[in-house]
Amino acid sequence: MNRKNILMLFTMVILSIISSLSLMLSPLYIGNAVDVMVYQSTNFDMVKTYLFIVIVCYGVHFVTTVFLNLIAYRLSVNEVFDKRNQMHGRLLKLPMSHLDLVSTAKIQNLIGNDSNRLADGLALLLSQTFVSGFTVLIAVFMMLSVNVMMTITVLVFSPFLFLISTKIGHSSLKAYREQQSALDDLSSYTRNNLQSHVLIKDYNYEDDAIKEFIEHNRNLNEKGIRAQVLSSYINPSSRLVNNLLNVFIAIAGAYVFWNGAITIGGFLSFTSYLLMYTKPVNELSAMFADLIAAKASNERIRTFLKLPIEEDSSIDFKGQDIDIGFKNVDFAYTKDQELIQNLNLCVENKSKLAIVGPTGAGKSTMINLLMRYYNPTSGKILFDDAELNDYSRQSIRHKIGIVLQEPWVYDGTIFENIAYGDEDASLEDVIIASKQAMFHDVVMQFEEGYDSNASRLSLGEKQMLTIARALLLEQEIYILDEATSNLDSLTEYKIQEAFQKIMENHTSVVIAHRLHTIQDAKTIIVMKDGKIIEQGNHDELMEAEGFYKNLYESQF
Repeated sequence: MNRKNILMLFTMVILSIISSLSLMLSPLYIGNAVDVMVYQSTNFDMVKTYLFIVIVCYGVHFVTTVFLNLIAYRLSVNEVFDKRNQMHGRLLKLPMSHLDLVSTAKIQNLIGNDSNRLADGLALLLSQTFVSGFTVLIAVFMMLSVNVMMTITVLVFSPFLFLISTKIGHSSLKAYREQQSALDDLSSYTRNNLQSHVLIKDYNYEDDAIKEFIEHNRNLNEKGIRAQVLSSYINPSSRLVNNLLNVFIAIAGAYVFWNGAITIGGFLSFTSYLLMYTKPVNELSAMFADLIAAKASNERIRTFLKLPIEEDSSIDFKGQDIDIGFKNVDFAYTKDQELIQNLNLCVENKSKLAIVGPTGAGKSTMINLLMRYYNPTSGKILFDDAELNDYSRQSIRHKIGIVLQEPWVYDGTIFENIAYGDEDASLEDVIIASKQAMFHDVVMQFEEGYDSNASRLSLGEKQMLTIARALLLEQEIYILDEATSNLDSLTEYKIQEAFQKIMENHTSVVIAHRLHTIQDAKTIIVMKDGKIIEQGNHDELMEAEGFYKNLYESQF
């Protein structure tokens, strides 16, 4: 916690003491005023003085309460602000293997819904904790000063309030955890439907999707009702105990008054202190649903923040003219299904390697390993003689430009999207990269040019944008994973021509399904079931009359 937050907490403590004292003094002077009117009916000046003090006490309590609420809100917002930053930082540093198992909707709920619940719960808790604590302590002291026997009666009943809240609270917390899990499922399903909207219509799946959504929604509704029902027991139960306590206090008060041990004003003061003593419990029980929801959200956030981040080296790789090597590399996403087995491969500097093979052969997995999204199960991946795992991921990725089959474009201008990896890029730099990617003429068709929103682009145009983004960085190594798959044949041909000139001075690794695009590669490897089954250039592989030739001829 920083110094500013500590200072605000200290201020809350001081204000809470002042607020509690001002509130507790008012019943004392009200009782004194009543006794003066009952036993000294002619002393109106004293009554006015007591009532004026009461009004001042209420005013002080009002002002301090307003400032306490403001500070509590500011503290809760600051705390959640830090938590969101921590979660986002943790998210970006999580291993890909963990992100494969966590739904996007759950992470969105953590940063959005859970953070908001935590902020609301913290604000409520902070605004009540200090004041409630001091109020209870001072109320006990003041009740003792009025009558000991009646105070003991109150303290005997107090544990029942605590036991009721604790017992029901434990059940409520479990129910709120289940509710949050159901919300994750509903959010994930909704997100998938939005992303697959066209597919749902194409396959007439609307009715089935509606039924499935209703089931997810019903599950969330049932979990939510159970959580609310359980938490709703707390406040009525607490008030029932309070009401029973008032009955016993009335009996005890009548007894001590009959014996002359308390005055009418004293009894009035005691009942006011009793209300103040039980008020914090009643208020907390009324807010219990929000507090339990905040506690459940805080548990989920804390669990997420404890997830292990990627281990990384602090050493930067600074080599140039890099040869890439795979040496006895094995890899499996899960322990029971090995995907790449004993892979050995060398990609010479400034050469072009093409990787082909059926779906699931391990082509994209090789790229994932080269980019260090995952580490090999065994074996080594080398830049020259340096093992990738000995160097920082950032420095390795600075050497590589990548264009994926699915273009990633965010909601911003075309210029911002192309310059995403280089914040110092000028408009001239972006235009040069766009021309290399055959994208400049497309951009000029828009009235706002490079200031146009990238969301207006078609799928093929988005892929041209991502090619321009990669070319802008002028990396030593380029990875092209079906980089032209969404382009028409003419545009693809033009970009292939541009690539041939650009890649003369770069190392390139190309994953291709359309084999006519990689005939110029120095080395083509054919993968199947995680192994290299054929290797050579186009002519050599055609002469071998193996799997590659069959694959090539099947496309024509």
